[in-house]
Amino acid sequence: MILISEQAMFNNVLSIRGIALPETHARLVIPLGLLAIFALDGGVRALLLGALADAYVNVGVFVAATLYVYYALERRFGFDITTLEQAHPAKMLSISAFLGALPGCGGAIIVVSQYAAGHLPFAAVVTVLVATMGDAAFLLLAKAPMTGLLVISTGLIVGILSGAVIWLTHPPEFLSHAPNTEQSEDNCLCLQPIPAPQLFLWTALLIATLPLTLASAFQMDIPAIELFGHSIELPLVLGASAAILGILMWAFLPLQDSYKSLVAEDSVAQQEDLTNIKEAIPTASQGVMQQVIHDTNFIMVWVALAFAAFELTVHYTGLSLQGLFVGAGALAPLIGILIGFLPGCGPQIIVATLYLQGIAPLSTLLGNAISNDGDALFPAIALTPKAAVLATLYSAVPAIMVGYGIYFWME
Repeated sequence: MILISEQAMFNNVLSIRGIALPETHARLVIPLGLLAIFALDGGVRALLLGALADAYVNVGVFVAATLYVYYALERRFGFDITTLEQAHPAKMLSISAFLGALPGCGGAIIVVSQYAAGHLPFAAVVTVLVATMGDAAFLLLAKAPMTGLLVISTGLIVGILSGAVIWLTHPPEFLSHAPNTEQSEDNCLCLQPIPAPQLFLWTALLIATLPLTLASAFQMDIPAIELFGHSIELPLVLGASAAILGILMWAFLPLQDSYKSLVAEDSVAQQEDLTNIKEAIPTASQGVMQQVIHDTNFIMVWVALAFAAFELTVHYTGLSLQGLFVGAGALAPLIGILIGFLPGCGPQIIVATLYLQGIAPLSTLLGNAISNDGDALFPAIALTPKAAVLATLYSAVPAIMVGYGIYFWME
């Protein structure tokens, strides 16, 4: 529990159980909390490191790659998703659905981030969250490509239709976010570029982990290697190292507002706040990487926390998603939909795996694919919690219609 006294607030200090932190470094509560769990319970250390590694290998790399492509296109061709705000609603919803339908969560995260920045309407958020299936799409495409294409195309169509309903029934300004362009001299964060050693190490870990991420996405076994008489699992070592590096880089970046610094993207990653960085960085490619690193680190923090929370919950409670489907009958689609409400791709990958094993029916898979928001829900909750909750609830309607439509029609 975080306790902030009046004196601490006056002195710009955050007090945590008697431990005083400068408010500009309030983000340190997260790595310190993870470190406390790691130190106090030796039985979950391997579990915690595995969760951090999975978060980076299965999510962080895809997010970084997607953001790099987006920012590179933006600089090279002047491509800017913010122009969709003035585009015809059909075009705006179609592109949002396409970004959501792409395997992984990077496209959906881009749309959610642009909504939070005030550049896209709420209808785009509903569209992209309905259309996205997250990382579970990679598993289906690898093991059952025709089913994967069916689920992705269904999500694309249902996403567009759902977004159209929201657009027609809600005014464009519904839950809108106005871009915050006011920046006084006193409130300017003037963030410095990432130091070269950190930039090099972060990029090196990303490149080294990329082949492991692709292998993991397509369910390929990655054998351990022998080094100095010890068996080394590369995904665990590289993934956990990269996740810890990203969390520490994010945590040690000094910001002024204690709460916003915990839940919001770094202002350095916002398009309108890049003047100082662009002037200080010699090449455009380095500028792109600066943006990618700041955005990816922010997303990775919340993904890693969710992965760790899920694994710790399973460890301490014995929760089994597989057991939910035994004898579920007509409740199977509803169970898939409810699991879809859980943030993150981990539970959704389990549902896809159970489908491939013949345990969960197609209706469960489709209901889950439409209701789940993948890892895009983490930045949505952090940046726009009200919109995130409402969009998730809205996604339940088409999920129920499609899931039970398939159940009564085919099963």
